[in-house]
Amino acid sequence: MFRIFDFRRFGVWDLTLESMQRLKANLKADNKLFLKYLVMKRGFDPEDPVEYNKAIELYQKKIYSPVLTPDLKSDRYMCQISASITPGELMSCIDAIKSTNEVPKNFLKD
Repeated sequence: MFRIFDFRRFGVWDLTLESMQRLKANLKADNKLFLKYLVMKRGFDPEDPVEYNKAIELYQKKIYSPVLTPDLKSDRYMCQISASITPGELMSCIDAIKSTNEVPKNFLKD
C-alpha cells in the first residue's frame, strides 16, 4: 500500500517560504497536529490506532534519536526544524532541553 503525504492536511497549499513557516508555526502551536504530522511522515496512518501507536513508539526509541519524550513532548524535534543551525547548535539546543525541559528561545526563531 502506498500513501501520499498530503500537506494540505497541515495548511500547506503551495511550496513557498511563507507556507513552510506557517507549517512550522502550526506544528509548534498544536501538539496533536504535530504528532499526526510525525506519524504520517513515517508512512503510517494517524487515523489507525495501531499504526499511530507504532509510529509514536518508533519516535520514542533510540534508533530514531528519540525526538519524543514519554509524555509525547516534541521539543527535541523543534530543535531539529529550527532554521539553519549547525550540528553543534543542535546539540546545544538538545542539551538545554535536557536541563530545562524546554526549547531555548533563541532556537525558536522563524
